[in-house]
Amino acid sequence: MSIRSTGLTAGIFGAVTMFSLSWWLILIGNAEGPVTLLERVYIGYSYTPMGSLIGAIWG
Repeated sequence: MSIRSTGLTAGIFGAVTMFSLSWWLILIGNAEGPVTLLERVYIGYSYTPMGSLIGAIWG
């Protein structure tokens, strides 16, 4: 397995995970509340539709 394919797979998995996590929390209504670790680490990230895209880019 090449390093390039492993890195690409990990990047795609991280982006899909961040996007899915954001939308799951938005849809079940738990996106409100105190600032989370993800919002502190990823600049511009929040549990909003736009934030899910920013999280996917960071992911």
